[in-house]
Amino acid sequence: MRDITNTKQAERLQAALYRISDASAAIEDMEGLYVAIHRIVGEFMYARNFYIAVRNETEGTVSFPYFVDEADAAPPRSRKPRP
Repeated sequence: MRDITNTKQAERLQAALYRISDASAAIEDMEGLYVAIHRIVGEFMYARNFYIAVRNETEGTVSFPYFVDEADAAPPRSRKPRP
């Protein structure tokens, strides 16, 4: 029974990854891609609070191009990550 459950979960994850890949090819703006990724991740786990962080190694900063939070209206400003 466990093998079947693991197989089904692996198939769901693979299908989600294909959907993200398809979205990256079909969606013309990054915001649309972020929304699609958020929706797909939300099918697997609680994701009402969700962000995508981008690390700029040259400047040593982290920015948040996509940010959805039930409590905070805006993401943190670009900042240097903690060591």
